Amino acid sequence: MDIIEKDLPQLIVGLDSLNGSANYIHIEDAKENINYYCPCCKGLIKPMAYKKDIAYQVQPHFYHETGGCSDEIYIHYICKNWLFEKGCKFIVNNIQYEVKAIEIEKTLYTSFGDYRPDIIVTTTIDKVFYFEIKITNRKTELYAPKWDELENDVVEVDTRYFINQKYKNDIPEFNIIYSNGECFIKSYSRTDYEDTIAKRKLEWKRQDKLNYKIQWERLDWFWIDLQEYVNKREKTENVLKSFDKLEYNDKLWCYYTIKKKSCIDLKECFMNNINQHFYSMLHTLETDEIKISLAHVSPKIYHVTCRTEFSYLDYTLFEEEVIKVKLQKGGILPLDYKNEAEKCVSLLNTYITKGKNILKRIKHVGNLPYVKSIIPYSHWACGKYPLHTLDFTIKFQDYIHSKFLIEEIGNIRISANLIEENYIKGYFNKFRKEAFQDLEYEYIESCLKNDSKYQEIIKNISEICNNTSNFKLRVTAGGQDITLLDGYKMVRWHTFSTKTDLFGKFEEKIYNRFINYINLSIKKKKEEMDRKIGIEEIIQKYIALVNSCKNKYWRLQKAGDFYLELSFIDKDVSICNKFIRINFGGDVKDLDIQLKRKIYRAMKCIINESYYNFRIMEAR
Repeated sequence: MDIIEKDLPQLIVGLDSLNGSANYIHIEDAKENINYYCPCCKGLIKPMAYKKDIAYQVQPHFYHETGGCSDEIYIHYICKNWLFEKGCKFIVNNIQYEVKAIEIEKTLYTSFGDYRPDIIVTTTIDKVFYFEIKITNRKTELYAPKWDELENDVVEVDTRYFINQKYKNDIPEFNIIYSNGECFIKSYSRTDYEDTIAKRKLEWKRQDKLNYKIQWERLDWFWIDLQEYVNKREKTENVLKSFDKLEYNDKLWCYYTIKKKSCIDLKECFMNNINQHFYSMLHTLETDEIKISLAHVSPKIYHVTCRTEFSYLDYTLFEEEVIKVKLQKGGILPLDYKNEAEKCVSLLNTYITKGKNILKRIKHVGNLPYVKSIIPYSHWACGKYPLHTLDFTIKFQDYIHSKFLIEEIGNIRISANLIEENYIKGYFNKFRKEAFQDLEYEYIESCLKNDSKYQEIIKNISEICNNTSNFKLRVTAGGQDITLLDGYKMVRWHTFSTKTDLFGKFEEKIYNRFINYINLSIKKKKEEMDRKIGIEEIIQKYIALVNSCKNKYWRLQKAGDFYLELSFIDKDVSICNKFIRINFGGDVKDLDIQLKRKIYRAMKCIINESYYNFRIMEAR
């Protein structure tokens, strides 16, 4: 190798022998009077400028004694045969990889021409790198379209740095020059600019051109394929493949331009390809819990449904949020709805947490010993409404009649949001209290039906009521409640209580209470009737007396239950000129005398006021 040409790499590593156990020797470790051999051509080489105690004008290196191998042969030999072996490790962008397989100078075919990387490395995680060895002929950004189509990262190898790292047994690090559509090759200028701002602007300008170059190349390639397709020289799948590689905005522009041309029949395919970006955007928002679906509900409207499901018993419960998406012209689903979709997913995540808490409480309540079951109130509603809006039916159970027999004691319908142990326990205590009250009523009913004395007294009271007008006896089916009616009025009642009533004693108390009231009422009614009869006899006596006067000027008649009406009749005008009402209430014993006086005063009052020449009454 010619060591004088300054642009060529220096030979800094040699072999200490030519047998199978040869070791690589770095120039810094070379020793005097020892033969070393070139690892490439196996020719004899000598160390130069390697002694550290002497100052040299050239850097330490090995040189060939006779002739030598070229830089291309040497560098590629070293890097291609020594660079990577299976199991070796290397670092790219601070990530460590391990070699699974290597391929040297394999030709790859692209739409932009053939490409032959120096080394293709496949890692243990199946990530592929293209390694380019940096000598004098470095790769430029013109390779970017080929790299973009192949879709693998490209790495550059600095041979001097690599050989030193390999020699020192350090894990080598490499610089990436292309990844995921972006080229990182820096453009260098041999002119040093004093104005650093101008230099930075130059880099920006060149980088912008580089970033757009791939995009421009794709557009050109698509239009070429499309023209060939129209001329029936290209297959449909190739045109669609070229269209798929375009940027989203370029696809929109091309689609709206092509849509106006009637000669192209791929418009629907292009529209579906563009809409695939919308579907892909939705899929990126999906998680293990959230599934997203798209429904075409009207010609211009889609519904995006974000849904999560919960399993409970045999039910599938759910939470969901829906957003409405309006198509743009040409049937395009716009990516502008991404923020709304993200908000929808965020809100659904809140509902997922809420739904999990609800189900956790439901399952906890369902495991309580006094809860027989807790299920959705409506199976139909489970498929129509979100979990947090559903109602649930809770059935309670307890040992009421026997400690060996558990039985249902009641049920409630309750909103899912209200399901809490303390709240549910309040309902259980209420139903339990009512169940024991019902049990007590059952015992009382059984005892009363078997109490012959009580049944005999009820029978006697009923017979007395049947023989007496207006009185009726009502007894409930169990016999606990007894009611006595006087016409429509409730006058006596009794409810059996274990706190106040003792069997063998309360029966007589009931009998005396009811019978005494009936007898007293009958007596009062008889006295009232006798009084009314006595009063009526006295009234009729005076009515007859007044109405039978010979002068015929007076008339007396009843004007209600408690009044008499006394009238004076003038014969000349044949009208009643004067009348007075007389109250006849009072005790029967004094009614006769009192009524006579009241009638006399009334007659006298009428005569004194109007008719002075008349007598009160003629002789009888």
